[in-house]
Amino acid sequence: MKIIQTKPIMKKSYFITFFLTAIFTNCVFAQSELFRPFKVDTGIEFNISTNEEASNGMGFYISPIYNPTDRLSIGPRFGFGYTGSGTINLGIGSVEVGATHMFSFLMLVDYYLSTERVRPFVGMGIGMYKRSEATIKTSIGLVDISRNAKSNFGVKPRVGLNVGHFKMTVDYNFTGDQIYDYIGFTLGVDIGGGFQ
Repeated sequence: MKIIQTKPIMKKSYFITFFLTAIFTNCVFAQSELFRPFKVDTGIEFNISTNEEASNGMGFYISPIYNPTDRLSIGPRFGFGYTGSGTINLGIGSVEVGATHMFSFLMLVDYYLSTERVRPFVGMGIGMYKRSEATIKTSIGLVDISRNAKSNFGVKPRVGLNVGHFKMTVDYNFTGDQIYDYIGFTLGVDIGGGFQ
């Protein structure tokens, strides 16, 4: 009878999978002990465009949050804002893209590095970005055209600091093709939550 031996690498992969599953299950089903589990985060956002077709803008956001553990928070985030007009120089003329409205609906997950009153955190948002219709004016033949609204799937990696009920974040918004990537700086306040 031939005996088949399990390779050590297979044993390691099973162990890692079991370990990660156990951590995830603990994070999802554990109860927050220090902080009230429900709150609403709302505030303003200052956006710095990384694309020459748009200039800087600002907006506001609202995000209901649930804390399954003292270090983990999860919830949807609704963002509303605008980007200013931008100009592209082509050598033979210029193209000016008008100001546009920006909307986002993301699912956010944040991991807190501390359970003290001052809590730094890292997070990730995944969801949809939408840009409204934009007007494009060109100096080449004095032509005005419009660009249709556009929706894309995008991601928002971020870092931040929670001090009591106040929150500050810095994030980078990868918004996909034909929507303007931007760096966001937010100042917000938590309504509810806090220590139990």
